[in-house]
Amino acid sequence: MKPLDLTRFDLNLLVVLEALWTEKHVGRAAERLHLSQSATSHALSRLRTAGRIADAGDRAAEPF
Repeated sequence: MKPLDLTRFDLNLLVVLEALWTEKHVGRAAERLHLSQSATSHALSRLRTAGRIADAGDRAAEPF
């Protein structure tokens, strides 16, 4: 795996990552962040693409 290039990484996604990690559920993380579930899911997709950081697994956000 390539190292994460922070010059091209949206650091705002770390807020989403923290909420997903804590809540372990996209819907609850979205509610906590006052975002739509769709926007949170899109952010999760961007996190996966950027650094393969998180995996949705069985509909619950789980770290590798």
